[in-house]
Amino acid sequence: MSDIFISYSRKDSAFARRLHQAIKQSNRDVWIDWQNIQPTVKWWQEIKQAIEETNTFVFLISPDSVISKVCRDEIEHALRHNKRLVPIVYREGFELDSTMNEAHQALNAHNWVWFRSIDNFDIAFAKLMGAIETDYAYVKEHTRILNRALEWERNGRRDSALLRDEDLQIAEAWLEESARKQPPASDEQCNYITTSRKAETSRLERERLLIEAKAQAEGHLNQARQKLKEANNQLAKAEHQTALAEQKAAEIEVMRQAVMIQTSIANANSNQLRGQQLLGLLKAVRAGCRWKHLVQDLKSVSSSTNEELSLTQNHLQGVLTSIYGIREKNIISGHHGDIYSTFFSLDGNIIISGGRDGKVRIWHIDGREYKTFEGHKSWIRDIALSPDGLILISGGSDGNLKLWHLDDQKYTTIPTHQGSVLGVTLSPDGQTIISGGSDGTIKLWTIEGEGFKIIDTHQNSVCSLSLSPNGQIIVSGGVDGNVKLWTIEGKELRTIKAHQGAVNSVVFSPDGQIIATGGQDSTLQLWNVDGNGHTKIQTHQSKVLSIAFAPDGKTLISGGRNGTLKIWCLNGQERLTIQVGQGPINSVAFSHSGKNIASGDSSGTIKLWVLHPPAPTTLNTKQGRIYSVASSSDGQTIVSANRNGTLTKWDLITGNSMVRQAHQGRIYSVVLSPDNQTIASSGLDGLIKIWKNNSDEPTIIEANQGRVYNVAFSPDNQLILSAGYDGTLKIWSLNGQQYRSTKGHQRLVLSAKFSSDGSTVISGGEDGTLNFWNPHQQKNLAVLTYQGRIHCIACSPNNLFVATGGFNGMLKIWNSDGHEHCKIQSNQTSLSSIAFSPDSKTIVSGGWDGTLKLWSINGHEYATIKAHKSTVNSVEFSSDGRTIVSGSSDQTIKLWDWDIDRLMQLSVDWVYDYLHTNSDISNEDRIMCNHFFD
Repeated sequence: MSDIFISYSRKDSAFARRLHQAIKQSNRDVWIDWQNIQPTVKWWQEIKQAIEETNTFVFLISPDSVISKVCRDEIEHALRHNKRLVPIVYREGFELDSTMNEAHQALNAHNWVWFRSIDNFDIAFAKLMGAIETDYAYVKEHTRILNRALEWERNGRRDSALLRDEDLQIAEAWLEESARKQPPASDEQCNYITTSRKAETSRLERERLLIEAKAQAEGHLNQARQKLKEANNQLAKAEHQTALAEQKAAEIEVMRQAVMIQTSIANANSNQLRGQQLLGLLKAVRAGCRWKHLVQDLKSVSSSTNEELSLTQNHLQGVLTSIYGIREKNIISGHHGDIYSTFFSLDGNIIISGGRDGKVRIWHIDGREYKTFEGHKSWIRDIALSPDGLILISGGSDGNLKLWHLDDQKYTTIPTHQGSVLGVTLSPDGQTIISGGSDGTIKLWTIEGEGFKIIDTHQNSVCSLSLSPNGQIIVSGGVDGNVKLWTIEGKELRTIKAHQGAVNSVVFSPDGQIIATGGQDSTLQLWNVDGNGHTKIQTHQSKVLSIAFAPDGKTLISGGRNGTLKIWCLNGQERLTIQVGQGPINSVAFSHSGKNIASGDSSGTIKLWVLHPPAPTTLNTKQGRIYSVASSSDGQTIVSANRNGTLTKWDLITGNSMVRQAHQGRIYSVVLSPDNQTIASSGLDGLIKIWKNNSDEPTIIEANQGRVYNVAFSPDNQLILSAGYDGTLKIWSLNGQQYRSTKGHQRLVLSAKFSSDGSTVISGGEDGTLNFWNPHQQKNLAVLTYQGRIHCIACSPNNLFVATGGFNGMLKIWNSDGHEHCKIQSNQTSLSSIAFSPDSKTIVSGGWDGTLKLWSINGHEYATIKAHKSTVNSVEFSSDGRTIVSGSSDQTIKLWDWDIDRLMQLSVDWVYDYLHTNSDISNEDRIMCNHFFD
């Protein structure tokens, strides 16, 4: 675009150049055609475009220009578009025909600017520029709008080229102004602006309608959004309610399964109380497997459900502790009816049995059936095995002996007695068979089955017989109550009137010096072979049906009609009673190692027992009674205080121990500081001794309290509390400086502890009172416990409870404010030690009867463990709660598992044979427990 377009005749080029130069020096754009070429279409289009795009059309009037067709065409094009026309006269001598020529008419209509040779150029130029600058902005806008209009026309009047918004408003203002100014708006401009307005009005209307539609749609959308939000809220509420319902249903299911597990636990306890040890443990294992399955998939539950699950777990742990007292190792089923004979092979790996079903069965020690021999027509009453283990001899109620060859199961039948064969044995060399029968005779046979001697013995049946270990003496027991001794040649040595009623079992001791007999009169009797000396034992509450000596000859076992097994010392002292079942125990046998016992009963089952049940890790001190134990928080060290004044430090990792003489006389208390760096002890000598960082030289405190029964560390490791014979409580710094002292009780103080947060000292004494003492203000609250002497105190780690154990065997749990929470009659004679688990949910108590008992915080009994042979003087949980440590007057420290995984593993290992070999066990139980055997 240009400010000025100069139209001229080529003959006036010199002046045009001068004018062009002057205008440029005035900082105005000038468009002028300098080309001296013939007009063409393209050239003319450029000329027209230049005219359209200029603000002012300047025409140089001269005689030549007024007659020039090109100049006339240029003027007419400018006029067509209402361009501002400024005529200047350069040369005179022309005539303008206004009537015939539109261009000339236009030139006549304007004021001329004179640039003749006689005129002053500068003055004339100033007038020209003044004319050009007049309404310059208006003229410039005229050009802009014109060009927009022409562009719109040339491009087919596209709406996109129309004026809009502010641009249209400016153009409309200009159009209104054009009515008062020159040049006026052209038709193109008017049409363009009018059309733009119509289009804009239409567009705005469309936009208005669109906005309204959009607003309406937005309103509907907002309503929809609101409804969606409400629906989502309702859905969220519904989902929340559903989640709550599902969680509740899940918790109900969890509780249902927990109740089922608790029922299984109760059944397991019931079985164990009835003497069904293995069945009870299997039910506990089954409950444990269900428990593991329940908790491993468990998500978050409510606190009440969690408490119930915790209670269930503790009950499960309690019943699983029966692993420590269990003796029943396996139950072997296969016979139908009574088993009358049971014994072990020499290597102890085989059990042989025979019974009412007429079958001899051979079993692996794990319960798998090895072989079965069938040949008798009725009951088998006794069985013997040759010393080389190749021939089995069985005697039946059909009066026959059968010799079985174990390698091919072929047998030889020997008709022996008129009536039943009731007893069979073999000579030590395996060459002679001895049998006794209901016909009252004893018969001797060669191993080939040839009879060579008959002994008429009793007036009626020979119920049992035995051969001395040297093979020289036969002893027989008869239905007449007599015991008779014979030489192997058949000479009667003596007759003993042994029992009132039949002699059901007779056996030689391994050394051949003692004969044991058991009879219908419920007695077990021991006789010297030479006839001198006799011990009579009133054994079972019913008939004694079977007896056997242990291989070492120091003990013997008896089986009674009332379903009990009893183990006896030779002096008649009962060592152990096992309740096998409700029916008669017809046969008993020791393994040749003396570790296992087999019993056969009326139910057709063989039960395998161990003489020594699984035991916890045991530390034997040999330093006298253990009065106190303390374990480190890292579980690696135990320190024990002994009656002889020594302290023993045990390294549980290496198994090593170190003993140091600490006090003169017994040590009542030993404690480890919470940081494991310091040991403190107190004793009969009235001293407190403190060892820091394994130092050999202790800090010694003369407490002046008489005997110091108890010491305890504060939770921050900075203070030591002592309780004395004189009824005082004293608090000391670790360097031996006394910090506080109070007369807490009327008589001696047996136990005192810091609360878990260290803010309170709790003490109990011989006067039966429990004191809560603020050690910094010396204020105390005394509570009468009605427990007699308070032997022991424990504070819960959560600082909510205090437990006290009394001389009368009562365990009481108190809230931290001194109000009684619950009381428990422990039935442990008297309580000597108690402790809380780290989670404060379980209490263990140790009694004078040697037992440990585990309790819930509300008094539910979880377990009773027959832990020691004498008083349990000290007990505590390990810091992780997985182990219970007990120390006893029997000079042992024992570490008991309280970890459910460990207890489950021990229990599952124990029932493995029973679980995998007994035909009465379901596949479900086997599958359920299989993962424990991986």
